Amino acid sequence: MRENGNDRGLVSAMVLDGRGGGREIGYDEIDRSPAEGELVWLHFDLREGETHRWLAERSGIPPLAVHALRAEEIRPRAAHHGDALVVLLRAVNLNPGAEPEEMISLRCWFSQGRVVTLREQRLKALADLRERIDEGNGPRTCGEMLWAIIEEVVDHISPVVDELEERLCELEEATLATASSLLRVRLGGLRREAIQLRRFTGPQRDLLNRLSQETRAWLTEGDRAHIRESADRLTRLIEDVDSVRERSSVTHEELTAMMQERQERRIYALSLVSTTFLPLTFVTGLLGMNVGGIPFAEHGLGVWMVLGMLIVLAGVQFAIFRWRRYL
Repeated sequence: MRENGNDRGLVSAMVLDGRGGGREIGYDEIDRSPAEGELVWLHFDLREGETHRWLAERSGIPPLAVHALRAEEIRPRAAHHGDALVVLLRAVNLNPGAEPEEMISLRCWFSQGRVVTLREQRLKALADLRERIDEGNGPRTCGEMLWAIIEEVVDHISPVVDELEERLCELEEATLATASSLLRVRLGGLRREAIQLRRFTGPQRDLLNRLSQETRAWLTEGDRAHIRESADRLTRLIEDVDSVRERSSVTHEELTAMMQERQERRIYALSLVSTTFLPLTFVTGLLGMNVGGIPFAEHGLGVWMVLGMLIVLAGVQFAIFRWRRYL
């Protein structure tokens, strides 16, 4: 999306011609009334103070709706204001250096002949929608604008979910090959991403289901059908996210069990070694006492006799371990 780059908070302003295309308008024209068959789309940066002044003083949007649009923290929901709608959405963050699951809020006002959208960070979903309008394949009415924005938001969630599934498959294969604490950390991070993504996509699915049943003069049955389709797609994506979360939990548990089993085998091996050398150490310690009467102390072959006795003792221990199936 081309951005105006002015200090008035306006990112872009367009008049859609009702045939899929549109044209740019300047800041001085944003308060104009649309002609028959036209739709004015105003896109603002909510971080700019001029945006808040325009909303409060010039937008003509009811104060209660302005308060909802300017709220610091939002969850996906819709609110009625006469024949108009406030729709609050969450879109994945595809900006460079950002984590997709850190979802960006998208605040929208839909009314007959005018759509106002507000964002705090650049949204690729709206940039792609703008490209469709430039190509002449954009929305023609306010109702189409609603489902077009929803469609773009859902479309951009899909590759994020696919990427989570690919990463999980790689980690599952790596777990079969080897068990390490690094894999456990990566699985934990993947599960946290899935949980955070699920946090907003779940309520957003419920919102789309409600919007698909809305009755507005500017919302046709065809528009509602498109919203239902997007709701179904989002439901499938949420099911995939839930699957990623569950599979990552199972894999994490398996990995933890494998690491614990490996550690127990090492402890068991050390225990056998300690058990083997305990009586041998006792014998050598007894013979090494600096007192009179130590056996074989004056015998020429005493050291060999002691070594032979220790070997026999070790053999007896080995036989006992085999008999009790400790080895």
